[in-house]
Amino acid sequence: GCFAFSTTHYFDIVDNSGGYVGEFGLEFEKEAAENVLVNAAARLMVANAKFNDYYIPLHKAAVDAAIFEVGLTYNLTSAIYIRPQVEWTTLLDSEIKSAVAESPWVFSGKASLFNFGVAIGIEY
Repeated sequence: GCFAFSTTHYFDIVDNSGGYVGEFGLEFEKEAAENVLVNAAARLMVANAKFNDYYIPLHKAAVDAAIFEVGLTYNLTSAIYIRPQVEWTTLLDSEIKSAVAESPWVFSGKASLFNFGVAIGIEY
């Protein structure tokens, strides 16, 4: 159908060996017109204590954030696409929100971020 479960996993192997963060979510994709797809996703981001301690820093495993995306994929050819999208990420855990405000790694120090971007890709 139009919905699919998704999961992505990241493992730190160099500077923070043993750090882990993963995303688990539900994605939606449906053809809106010829060569145009509507895309949406909702994901939860979870991290182990080693990851959070290194990047935030707060030594706590948690469901760190919720991520929501909406976009349109325009297929320019059978292999080339362009996808404008918006994304909203918000931190869920109150201790992580407080720690992020003081983190040297987190650029904004804010509990929520809104992003806009355009992806251009080739599928074969």
